[in-house]
Amino acid sequence: MKPVKMTGLLLLLCLLLTQAGCAARPQMQTSVLVVFAMDTSMTLTIYEKDAEGLLSDCEQLIIQMNRLLNAHAQRSETYALSQSNGEPVVLSAAFAEVLAQALYASELTGGAFDLTIYPLVSLWGFPSDEYRVPTAAELAAALPLVDYTQLQFNEAECTAVLPPGMRVDLGGIAKGYTGDLLYDTLQAAGVAALLDLGGGIVLVGQKPDKTPWRIAVRDPLNTSKHVGVLSLEEGFVQTSGAYERYFEGEDGVVYHHILDPKTGYPSEGDLASVTVIGRQGALCDALSTAFFVLGLEESVRLWRTLEGFELVLVTKNGDVYITEGIRDRFTPTDNYTDTNVSVLTRSVP
Repeated sequence: MKPVKMTGLLLLLCLLLTQAGCAARPQMQTSVLVVFAMDTSMTLTIYEKDAEGLLSDCEQLIIQMNRLLNAHAQRSETYALSQSNGEPVVLSAAFAEVLAQALYASELTGGAFDLTIYPLVSLWGFPSDEYRVPTAAELAAALPLVDYTQLQFNEAECTAVLPPGMRVDLGGIAKGYTGDLLYDTLQAAGVAALLDLGGGIVLVGQKPDKTPWRIAVRDPLNTSKHVGVLSLEEGFVQTSGAYERYFEGEDGVVYHHILDPKTGYPSEGDLASVTVIGRQGALCDALSTAFFVLGLEESVRLWRTLEGFELVLVTKNGDVYITEGIRDRFTPTDNYTDTNVSVLTRSVP
């Protein structure tokens, strides 16, 4: 089997997108740090000349959250809860908050995002990078262990009980939640920043040149290109796509890492990528995974019942759907001006 991992997602800095025609502008002073954590490379850019102290604070925060939320690190609270064998576990306030948000996302999406998916993820070998295709019998045995409703969580007392055999996996929300903490830290410091967390972007404050942040959305069907550019204010941009991590099985089939909790197999929906734009990183992170699993029709239906985020959906046929809140903030790139871009409205046509 040939494993393939792609990180850094679909996003480029504004400077890379608008370099032509900007030569007359003074170059913005930046401080940059690259951190490897949560199984990906993260690039932290603060638009200040001397921001090493802030970058160090951000790095320590990322390391702390990585230790807390790593599903297979024996010293993490995630691992401790998974190994509790049905006994009550007292949680730290930080872990309880992440768990509460993951449960909310699981309930909101009807289990399309499920924080107890680890038994399936482990069967496919994604945590260890030792990829394999599970047998039907193995999947049948693991599926009953994936059910977020079986987790007993007392948020007020910071305790949880997980039935024996079940394991939690907060990887689908960890980077988004960490992004929320980083956003709060940098906003309080009064700086402008662009953080690429290897799957999502955090935009903090206003760029020094007063122009919008410009974020490119990668074409999931041709990852060397981009379908369009988003012009945004501060907030979060999170994308999930089958192209991010996958492997070819001995049967010649390509299997990606976004599993459907109800079937145990990689999602076979009609979407090639989902981009969620909003003001809550943890929710954007979880929803990008859930909508990929749900597919176009169910994702649009759920979006119409909620507030606070917008979408860019690219189907396997190459069609692009954007929600009405970003109608004037999405511009197709030159190669995609003829692409069918449909605007989704909250009212059903």
